[in-house]
Amino acid sequence: MIWKSKTCFKRRQQTEAYTCLSSYYDRLMDHVDYAHWANYIHTLFQKHGRNIQHIVEGGCGTGSLAVHLLGKGYHLVGFDLAMGMVQEAREKSPVFFWQGDLRQISLKSTFDAFLCLYDTIHYLNLKEIFQMFNEVQSVLKKDGLLIFDVVTENHVRQHWMDVIEKESGDDWEVVRHSWYDPQSHLQISDFTFTFKEDPRVHRECHYQHIFPLHTLNEVVKSSNFTILAKYNDFTFDNGNQDSDRVHYVLTRREM
Repeated sequence: MIWKSKTCFKRRQQTEAYTCLSSYYDRLMDHVDYAHWANYIHTLFQKHGRNIQHIVEGGCGTGSLAVHLLGKGYHLVGFDLAMGMVQEAREKSPVFFWQGDLRQISLKSTFDAFLCLYDTIHYLNLKEIFQMFNEVQSVLKKDGLLIFDVVTENHVRQHWMDVIEKESGDDWEVVRHSWYDPQSHLQISDFTFTFKEDPRVHRECHYQHIFPLHTLNEVVKSSNFTILAKYNDFTFDNGNQDSDRVHYVLTRREM
């Protein structure tokens, strides 16, 4: 499928990931049921945690999940590498959000749980994920939980091998071309933004690493965490390579 923009004569300008996307992210992702996701996380806390109250959300995006968790009575803070996403999140709730890096977490307090959801971990390679685990374990209390999710290669091959989507408003348009490279195990999403009053075409390219679950399991084993469960999608069935999404629930080992 090929879509040609009437504004293709405009000069293209490469920008960092989530520079333009942050302002339109919620409109492009309005299909995501964050209330359901928050309910699921709440259930995981009850099933695997001990008196979970204070939470950190790494890769908080525009803060949509945080709003629902806040409504459930949790105390939370969040950070994201993209300042544009942080600014959007700050508009939604009184939660303290800041610009931060999963590979270098600077927190003086300790927390009951750490969340890293909606494909966030895919922006890291395996070495960086191990680095993240080391950072997270230093900010978790004893028996604290780390919960993250991944999509499987099976999911990517079925749904994202080569997809083009278009969204538009009165004065803007974004085209997303997503494809999967089996050789590099990279999911690539190329966003092209055009604006009525801007002579330039803005382009953001996002790269996400897709990992076999057994490889992630080995990274966990070499860290200070233990796998409590791997769940298929939003269920309590065992997650595997045939799943679309797998939620990992880890607990910090004794130090």
